[in-house]
Amino acid sequence: MITPLPPYISESFFVPLLLAAAVLLSLLITPAVITLARRLGAVDPGGYRKKHRNPTPLLGGIAVLLPFLTLCIFLVLLPALTLRCWGWAARVGTQTLNCLMNYAQDRTTIIPDLLVISLGAAATAILGLLDDIRGLKARVKLLGQVVIALGICATGRYLSMFYIPFCFGGVELTPIWGVIVSVVWIVGMMNAFNLIDGIDGLAAGVGLITSVTLGILGGINGDPMVVMVCTVLAGTLLGFLVFNFNPARIFLGDTGSMLIGFLLATITLLSTHKSETAFILVAPILALSLPLFEAGISILRRFIRGVPIFAADSYHTHHRLIYRGLSERAAVFVLYLVTALLSASAILNNLIPEKTRWAWIPPVLYFGTLLWLTWWAGYLRPQTVNRIFSRRQRNSVLTTLARYAAQSLSSAQPEVGLDEVFELCRREIKLDCLEAWFEESGTVICSCRSPGFARDGEAVIKISPPQGKKVVVRYSFRDGLSEEERIDAVACLAGIFEQTDTEVLSSRQAANAK
Repeated sequence: MITPLPPYISESFFVPLLLAAAVLLSLLITPAVITLARRLGAVDPGGYRKKHRNPTPLLGGIAVLLPFLTLCIFLVLLPALTLRCWGWAARVGTQTLNCLMNYAQDRTTIIPDLLVISLGAAATAILGLLDDIRGLKARVKLLGQVVIALGICATGRYLSMFYIPFCFGGVELTPIWGVIVSVVWIVGMMNAFNLIDGIDGLAAGVGLITSVTLGILGGINGDPMVVMVCTVLAGTLLGFLVFNFNPARIFLGDTGSMLIGFLLATITLLSTHKSETAFILVAPILALSLPLFEAGISILRRFIRGVPIFAADSYHTHHRLIYRGLSERAAVFVLYLVTALLSASAILNNLIPEKTRWAWIPPVLYFGTLLWLTWWAGYLRPQTVNRIFSRRQRNSVLTTLARYAAQSLSSAQPEVGLDEVFELCRREIKLDCLEAWFEESGTVICSCRSPGFARDGEAVIKISPPQGKKVVVRYSFRDGLSEEERIDAVACLAGIFEQTDTEVLSSRQAANAK
C-alpha cells in the first residue's frame, strides 16, 4: 500500500532541484578536494593488493560529505527562511509558496532527523579522515564506530522491530536489544562498504543505486525525510562518480566508504522510529545485500583460511570476477547489475501483497541473483574437507610467523638478528630467494637465497606499511607449490612488512652500518 507524500514532495520540483544541486555541488567540490589531498599528502601510493600504479588522492569522503552537509543545512534553514521571506516565494508563484509553507509546517519532525544524521555524518567523516591520514588500529577504529552508533541510539533512534523478509514476519525488540541490534547494524554497514571499496567506482556506485532504492521506498511509505536525504545522497554520489569511476582520479578512502555505510544504515533508523511499516528492515536487508554478502563471505573465508578476520586480502568478490577474466569496468558493471536486481526485489516486496499469485517474484529474484553471483565468483567450487583444514592449519602457522617477524624487525633492541629472521621466513614460506630494500633510498634490508639458487621466475611486490617507508620485495618460490600455497605465501610475506615499523627498521640498519 502506497502512503501519500506531502505536496512539497509530490506536487513540486523540490526533489529534482535537490538532486540537481547535489550533483552540481559534488562536481564543483571534488576537484578542490583532489588538490587538497595532494597538498596534504593524503594519497594512496599503490603497492601490494592495489590495482592502480600511480599515487591517487584519498579523502574522497570529504567530497561526498561537503555537498551532503551543505544541502542538509539548507533543508534545516529553509523553514525559517520561508517564514521570513514568504513574500519573495509568493512572487515566484502561489504553488511554490504553498509547498514551502507545507514544508515549514513539518519542520518539527524533519529538522531533528536532519540534524542527527548531519552530526553523525560529520563524526564518521572525522574518524575516517584520521584513519586515511594517520592510520588507526582496527580496534581503535571499531571503538570509534561503536561510539558514533551509540550516539545515534542515544537520541531515541533505534530499531523497535527486526523484520525478516519474505513472509517470516517481524520480531519486536526491547529497548536494550533495539540498541544492540542498531549498533551492530550501523557498525556492520560502515565496515561492509569498506570491504567492497576495492576497485574504482564500486562502493560509490552501489551506494548510489541503494540510495535511489531507499528513496523510492521512502516515497512508497510516505516518508518525506527519507526521500529528501536519499535524493541528496544520490546526487552527491552521482557527481562524485565522474571522478571516481575507472580510471579513478580520487578514492573514497575510509572517510567515504564508512560515510556511505553510515548514512544508508542511519536512514533506516530515522524512518523506523517513526513508523511500524514493512520498511523497517526489509529494504536495507534486500537492497544492501551485496555489501552484507561481502562482509559475511569475507568473515567466513578468513576463518576457513585461518587468518585474522580483520586481515586484508585479495579474495573479495570483485577480485574473483577480475581473476575470471573480466576487466575492472566489467566487474563493476556486473556488481551494479547485482545491486539493481537486489534493489528491485526490495521494491517489489513492498509493492506485491503477501499471499498473492505474484508473491513468489521477490524471493526468487533475490535468492536467484545471490546464487548466480556466488556461482560465478567461484564460491561454490568444491573442496575436500581435508584440503580446507590443511590450508587453515598452514595459514595459522604463517600468520604467527608474520607476527613474530614483524615484532622482531620493529624492535630497537632485538634478541634475534635480521639475517636469522629473514632466513627463517624464507624457509618457512618456502622461498628460494628473498630480497627486500627501501624503495626511496634503495638501502638493502635483506638478501637471502637457497644454495644453488638460479635467478628464474622471480616476482616483485611493493608494500606500503601504515608506519614508515615503502618496501620493495623480490622473491621466488620453490618448485612444487600449488597456486593456493603461493597466494597464501605472498600474503604472509606482505603481512610481515605491513606490520613492521619500517622507520625503526631503517634506524636499526643505520646503527648497525656504523
